[in-house]
Order: sequence, then structure tokens, then C-alpha cells
Amino acid sequence: MNKPFNQEKNLNIFRISKKLNLILIGLIPLIFAIQLYQNDWKIIPENLILWGLFANFIAILEHINYYMRQLMIDNSADLKYVKRNIKLKIASLAKDLKENEL
Repeated sequence: MNKPFNQEKNLNIFRISKKLNLILIGLIPLIFAIQLYQNDWKIIPENLILWGLFANFIAILEHINYYMRQLMIDNSADLKYVKRNIKLKIASLAKDLKENEL
């Protein structure tokens, strides 16, 4: 089934998502401070603050993985690249956004 593909529309969705991610990531410290304030500046294990911090940390890693550097090394070609260049690959989506094409 061949569906029409609007490249510009999809690129714009990814650009908007990237900006929204950065805004939400920027709000993490504020939300964390509010949660601590509500708990008299104590981290109480029963209220799941630590799980929230862990989930936010994973979200930050995912943002980096999609929009900056490929953090996943899931095949031998990726491992060879890292060994050869001593750095992580640029994320595919980051390349697509830079080149303005999917």
C-alpha cells in the first residue's frame, strides 16, 4: 500500500518535537524542586520521586540518541565505527534534519 509521504510536513513534526523535548527537559529541575518542596526537602522513597528521576534520565538519553549522537551500539558495524573513530555516530535523525530530507 503506497501512502503519500509529505517530507516537509514530517521534518517539521520532528523539528517541533525536538523543541518540545528541550522545553520539557528544561522543566525537569523545576518540577523536581517543587516535588522536594512539597515533601519538606526530603526524598521519600514511597512517593516515587526516585523513579521519576530515573524515567527523566532515560528520556534525556533518548533525546540525545535521536537528535544528537547514536547511543545504541546494537550491531557489529556500530561497534567497528566506534572503535575506528573513537566517538559515537551522529544520529540518523540529526543528519536528516541537518540535510533537510528524510
